[in-house]
Amino acid sequence: MRNPLVSEIALIVFVSFWSSLLAGVLVGLAFGSGLTVTYMLAVLTVGPVLAIYRGIKREQDALSLTERAMAELLSLIILLGLGSLIGRFLG
Repeated sequence: MRNPLVSEIALIVFVSFWSSLLAGVLVGLAFGSGLTVTYMLAVLTVGPVLAIYRGIKREQDALSLTERAMAELLSLIILLGLGSLIGRFLG
């Protein structure tokens, strides 16, 4: 049986990570800014927007408000940890 909280965290981390990494690379190439700074800024915008979008229809949402907030918080912690690792090893 699937846990909706774990699958929501996995979805937020997956989509936010790849979109933030792509945004970081594209903005870094276009403007010469650092990958880590752009990645962190994108993480702090993409993740919450995705969580809000997924929680718009409250009556159809599998998660309660508390679970949705916990999923977003844990996702942000994971994504910021990934960002610090990327910054340490890639620049």
